[in-house]
Amino acid sequence: MAVKDTTEQPQSLKRYRTMMIVTCMCATITFTLLLNSGTQRSGRMIETAVFGPPNPRNNNFSLYSDKENTVTSTFLAQTGTTETTTDYFNDIKNATDSTVTAEKFNDSLASYLMNNTMTSEASGRITDKPYMDDSTITSANYSTLTLLNIPLKGQYLHLLIHAADVQGRPKTSGGDVWFVTASSVDDKFYTSGRVLDHLNGTYSVYLFAGWTNTPTIKVKLVYTSHAAHFIENSYWTTPLPRVYWSAHFIQGNRTESSKCYIETVEWDDTKCAYTRPIAMGVHTAFVCNKPRSLPCVALNDYLVDSGKTNRAVENFGTGNMWLFSGCMEYIGNGTIVTLKPDVDAVNDSTPLNVCLPDEPNPWSHGYWSQSKWVSFVCKTRQWTRPEAGKCLQDKEIILLGDSTTRQWYTELVHLLGGNSNLKGVELVVKTKSIPAYNTTVYWHFHPWTIGSVRKYIANLKYEVDILDELSETNCSKYVIVVSPWAHFTQWRRSAYIERLGLLRLAVERLQKRCPGVPVVVRGPHPRLELVGTPSDLFSAADYILYKMNTIMRDMFYGIGVHYIDIWDLNLSYPSKNTIHMPSRAVAQEIFMFLSYLCNTGK
Repeated sequence: MAVKDTTEQPQSLKRYRTMMIVTCMCATITFTLLLNSGTQRSGRMIETAVFGPPNPRNNNFSLYSDKENTVTSTFLAQTGTTETTTDYFNDIKNATDSTVTAEKFNDSLASYLMNNTMTSEASGRITDKPYMDDSTITSANYSTLTLLNIPLKGQYLHLLIHAADVQGRPKTSGGDVWFVTASSVDDKFYTSGRVLDHLNGTYSVYLFAGWTNTPTIKVKLVYTSHAAHFIENSYWTTPLPRVYWSAHFIQGNRTESSKCYIETVEWDDTKCAYTRPIAMGVHTAFVCNKPRSLPCVALNDYLVDSGKTNRAVENFGTGNMWLFSGCMEYIGNGTIVTLKPDVDAVNDSTPLNVCLPDEPNPWSHGYWSQSKWVSFVCKTRQWTRPEAGKCLQDKEIILLGDSTTRQWYTELVHLLGGNSNLKGVELVVKTKSIPAYNTTVYWHFHPWTIGSVRKYIANLKYEVDILDELSETNCSKYVIVVSPWAHFTQWRRSAYIERLGLLRLAVERLQKRCPGVPVVVRGPHPRLELVGTPSDLFSAADYILYKMNTIMRDMFYGIGVHYIDIWDLNLSYPSKNTIHMPSRAVAQEIFMFLSYLCNTGK
C-alpha cells in the first residue's frame, strides 16, 4: 500500500515497519542479509547508506532500542496516520493500582477507535478500497531477487526483493507479507529473517549467517497486500460473529440447547448475556439465544459448532477470495538461491546479558544448532532436571492460557520427573505436585475456547480472577505465565486489545500485592500452512498472529514483565508450523523460560 506523502511518520511506525516480517501467504524465495540505514520523509523510507552489519548478538542494535509504549498497526503506516493506540493505552500504562476501571479503559478505547480506524467497525465493511483491480496483485512468479552481499560467519546476509504484479509490472507500493527462513545443506542449522518494507515495491531481507556451509534461504509470500488489507480492515474489525457454540442449559432433569457467540456491539434482554467487565470489558460478552423455557443461569456447558462457524467464516470469503489469489507461490518457480559465507568468521561469541524484563527485540532472535536454540535476545542455556528443579524449588508455577500453554505444563512436569498424562476435565484445568522439589505446576484454560472438547461452566475461570485470588501470604512462591492468543484470532481486534489491557491491570494488581513476583508473557507463533479455505485464510491467519505478537509485547511493556517471543524459534523450526509444535521446539521454549526466571548469569 502506498503511504501518504503529507504526513511525517512517528518513530514508532518506523520501528514497527522495520521489524515486520511482511506476510502474504504466497511465495517462497531465497536470500541473504546486510544492514541498511534509512531515514523517513513524508512517510517513506529513504535509503541513505549501506554499512557493515553490527554484531547481531549486541542487543544495543535493536529494532526496539527506541521502544515506545505504543501498540501499532500496519494500517497506520499504510495510511500515514500519525496517532497510535497510546490514546487509550495510557490509561493502562500509567495505572499503579486498580483505580483505572474497566469502564474508563473501554471509554478510552472506544474514543480512539472512533477517531482513528480506517474501517467502519459498525459494519465491518472497507471504507477505503484501494485494491479493486486484480491485475495489481503481487505475483511471486514475476518478482525477483538481488543479492547485495556475501557475509562472513556472524554477519548478515542482505537480499532485495523486487515485487511485481501478475502482469509483470514493478510494484510501487508495499504491504505484502513475507516469511523468511534459512537452513544449512546438512540440516544442522536453521534461522529466520527480518523483512524491511521500503513501501515502494522493494523489500530488504536480513538473515544472520550463523554457519559456514552453504545456506538455503526461502522467502514465502504469505499474504499479498490485497489480502493483508482485507484481513486488517474488514475481517479483523467487523463485529459480526466468527465463532458459534452449541450450549446446554440444564435444570433438574430438563435439558435445552441454544446457540451462542461473542458479541462486541450490544445485546438486550432477549438474549442470555454472560459478562465479566473486569476480564472482557463492558462492550464484550458471551451471548446465547435464550433457551425455550430454562433460565439463563442454567447454562451448563458449551462446545464449538464447527458447521455454523465455518459457514460464518465462509461468508467473509464471498466475493473476496480473489484477493488471496497467487498465494503459496515461489519466486523463480521454487528455485533455491544458495550462498556460501567465507569460512573466516568474525567473533560471534560476544557474551549476552542475563535475561531481564523488557528485553530489546534484535534483528535476529537466534538460530537452531541441531536440536538447540541459540538465542540472541539474552543469555539462555540448556537445563538439566536437577538444575530445573533447583530453579523451581518451592514454587507454584501458574500457567494461564490455551492448549499451547498446556504443552508447557506437559514439558515442565516431564522435565521435573513427573507424569503429565491428561484426560477428561484435565483438558481444562490441571495441577501436578512434584514432591522431589516441593513444586506445584498448575494450568488452566481460559473461557470460551474453540476446541472440539466440551467445556463446563463449573470449570470456567478468567485469568484475571485467578490472579486476583492469589493470596499475599504466598507471594514468594508464585511464578505466573500468561499466554492468551491461539483462540483469539477470531475475536474482533478491539475486543482482543481490550481483553489484554484488562489482563495487564490484573498483573499490576498482583505486582502491587506481591512486589517482585515473576510474571512471564508467552507470545504466539505461526501455526499453519495455507491450504486455501476461508477458515485457514482468515480465522487462523498468521498475519493476525504476527500482529498479535506486537500487540502483546507492547501491552505488557514497562511493568517488569518477561516477554518471551517464540515467533522466530518456531518459524525456523525444521518442520511444518502447526498449532501444536513438536516437543523438541516446546522444550527449547521451556529452557528460555527457565533462563528468564533463574537469570543468575551462570
